[in-house]
Amino acid sequence: MARYALLGVELAELDLDGLEVVVAVNALGGPYFSSLASKVDEVRLGMPEEYVEAVMRGVQRAGDVVGLPMHASLQFRWAAHGMVGSSRETFELASKLVFQLLTLPKGEAEREIVALFEQP
Repeated sequence: MARYALLGVELAELDLDGLEVVVAVNALGGPYFSSLASKVDEVRLGMPEEYVEAVMRGVQRAGDVVGLPMHASLQFRWAAHGMVGSSRETFELASKLVFQLLTLPKGEAEREIVALFEQP
């Protein structure tokens, strides 16, 4: 089985005390025909409520590694999920990787980016 999670995320510096994490929830989205999921999966736009806690856990796990930025808003604004290939674990891993990529220092070497995808 192929795992599937699609997250569209924005990290914006704002006048906040700490890090704000916003996850848009929409479980009733229409079909997403341009997905890279396997042909046997039906992909829908939106983030079901059941994956929100996993996304937050992924951010926290990444924060434990790289630290949490201050004065920022991390907004998970777009998502798609597979009816077969998506799971809490997949969305946790996806949010962790995306957060780590967004917080890499400017000019980070390619091997360090590749290393993010090799982590458990």
